Amino acid sequence: MNSATFKTYRETLGMDGQAVADWLKVNRRTVQRWEQPDAGDIPEWAAEKLQSRWDSLVDKISDAIDYLDQLQQETGAPPEAVQMQRFKTNASCKRVNGPGVTAREHAIMVGIITAALQAEKYEVNLDWIPQEES
Repeated sequence: MNSATFKTYRETLGMDGQAVADWLKVNRRTVQRWEQPDAGDIPEWAAEKLQSRWDSLVDKISDAIDYLDQLQQETGAPPEAVQMQRFKTNASCKRVNGPGVTAREHAIMVGIITAALQAEKYEVNLDWIPQEES
């Protein structure tokens, strides 16, 4: 993985440089160095870890489109609308997804999936995930 791919994936996944440094257990300056245009290839272990997170997003997009296409084939019509939800807080996101994905990162993924579904001509409605009472 080259520096352009690494930085594009990181930014698209909603991770700032410090977040990816913490996640990979490296110094922020290391991430900055990896992302320089003349940096060459990213260390294989770091590239594989980020690639895995990226592949998870791609799989979610593919699964959503496949499910909706199958539903349309079975019913003969597309769903009236696809309901997508995002978290209000990091705490609620963590309760559902566990540590590792912030509400902001989840929202970016929801946005990317929404764009992919809209590109396939599905209507998408976005709303907030109801927050539990404390």
